[in-house]
Amino acid sequence: MENKGPYYDQIDAYLSGQLEPGEQEAMRKAIGQDAALAREIEMRRLEFDVSEALIADVIRQQLQRLQSEPSPPVRPPKIQKIYLIWLIAAILVVAAIGIYRWNRPASQPQAMPPPASTDQPKDIVPSLPSAPQAVQTPNENPQTPRPTNEQNRRYLALATELYQNPDFETLRGAAPDAADPLETALTAWQKQDYTAAVSALRYIKSNDPKYWRAVTLRAHAQFKLGQFGPAARSFAAVADSKMMPWCEDADGYLLLALLADGQAGTAAFRARLDKVLSDTGHPWFEQAKTLQSRLNSK
Repeated sequence: MENKGPYYDQIDAYLSGQLEPGEQEAMRKAIGQDAALAREIEMRRLEFDVSEALIADVIRQQLQRLQSEPSPPVRPPKIQKIYLIWLIAAILVVAAIGIYRWNRPASQPQAMPPPASTDQPKDIVPSLPSAPQAVQTPNENPQTPRPTNEQNRRYLALATELYQNPDFETLRGAAPDAADPLETALTAWQKQDYTAAVSALRYIKSNDPKYWRAVTLRAHAQFKLGQFGPAARSFAAVADSKMMPWCEDADGYLLLALLADGQAGTAAFRARLDKVLSDTGHPWFEQAKTLQSRLNSK
């Protein structure tokens, strides 16, 4: 790629969440001011998705070929050694590419949270692993007073007022396929059939390159269905994944899901709100200030 400036050299680090907070803020400002840079970032993200899919496909084809081939006759030791060396070399190349691309602990795939009840479609994966910033329900902390019904109604009204439908065009792949579960779910979202969207996403597993896009869409569909607790857990998983740019949007929508779920008085909500307010360059910084002001005025 032609060197057009320092921000272009930082695209890979930005997409993998490896920039320092100050560098991330500078990059976000540059993206807003440089349309060419924004396009370059989106193209690079699509290249990453395609490369992951190609690597996975090559490995799958090799394994299938090895399993389908009949057992070869006993080869002389020298020939067997050559085959073994080539196999090890191929594995090392694939491993090196994976380490270079994904060498960050926070971005490892996490399990998606379970659905709210047995009436809803099966979840993408069984459960969400526990984490230091796990989302609490109001009665998990006996020292946190339960909000009254009137408070819950006010919280829900405020969350609904501040919620804005996201632009899901960034979730589509480089070559959308009508048979793709993510594409099916996006079509259902556009038709406001949120139950169908959740149902379609259960086919996307945690090792799929589109996994975090699916979790993001699923969280919004759960919010629309009024499943605010499961939506909060889904948004928390995306926020903690550090996958740009969805993790930053998830920070803000997580606050609204917790608020709608009646958790505005919990330590989990306060910690998430303080996290956004501590970063003046965060896309949700102004909305977080508005939310804090509205809560303090109630």
